[in-house]
Amino acid sequence: MDISSLLLADVPDDVPIDILRSLNLVGLPDSMSGQTESSSWASSRNESQTTECIACNNQFPPLALFKPLCSHEYCRACLAGLVRSSLQNESLFPPKCCGQAIPIKQGRWLSPQLVGQFQAKKLDFDTPNRTYCSEPSCSTFIPPVFINGEAATCPRCSRRACIHCKGSHHTGVCPSDTASQQFLQLAVQNGWQQCYSCHQVVKLDTGCYQMTCHCRAEFCYLCGNRWKLCSCPQWDEDRLIRRANAVVDRDDNADRMDAAMRQAHVEEERVNLMENHECPHRVWGLRAGDHQCSVALTGSERLLLATSVYEPLSHLD
Repeated sequence: MDISSLLLADVPDDVPIDILRSLNLVGLPDSMSGQTESSSWASSRNESQTTECIACNNQFPPLALFKPLCSHEYCRACLAGLVRSSLQNESLFPPKCCGQAIPIKQGRWLSPQLVGQFQAKKLDFDTPNRTYCSEPSCSTFIPPVFINGEAATCPRCSRRACIHCKGSHHTGVCPSDTASQQFLQLAVQNGWQQCYSCHQVVKLDTGCYQMTCHCRAEFCYLCGNRWKLCSCPQWDEDRLIRRANAVVDRDDNADRMDAAMRQAHVEEERVNLMENHECPHRVWGLRAGDHQCSVALTGSERLLLATSVYEPLSHLD
């Protein structure tokens, strides 16, 4: 008998079927080829008028484009790509356009499987103190409905994990995690900080002390408290200057600047960072095309640049 069927029988009736599908607990097709073409869509293919997709810049009939809550429009392929990108990076979730969340619904725009993956990831990201499968080769998120007492059963491989130490389930009192304690001591010695929400340990390289974690929690890098609930200074002068230099280095003319011109640009950016460190328009900027991320050092179709650059070191629950 399939283990997944046994687990499925224990799931409450109100668990969305899309979440179960994304966990491979039910087998539903991802293809949307069986859906009939609407008359409005068929007629739009014959229209001479076209509209540009904001992401790929290709032209499409108006009814072939999805329009979110703002004035931009996306073709089906780019919309699906935007959703898939948000599933890989919690800081990009949920997918947004012009600062507004894009409604994710099953229909002609997105496949049932992709919508199911989105709903499963939403449950993952919205769950505090998350538990994942303790088997490294699996690492599947375990929804709260699969937790019984202090044991969490993986819906994919049925391995049980401890909800406290996040390791394999065990009997008796959960032993102390020596490795994690040693790492936290190292973090204290080096002045690293831990997110109060998801317990991610981060190291600030440049920028101000306002930290925005991948889980969207904002906290002070110096004391670890929620942002604006402390009296700590907002930046360190050395880090501010390093950040200003990093911004100037991205200028296409940086190599051709003489010392005086470069210093003037660095000072201008230093003042700008001080005055606008809390402006939401300065936190993230969008650059289309193929770039190298200055933080993660990986190629990306779209590069997001942050005014405070920090390095995630470890995730401790």
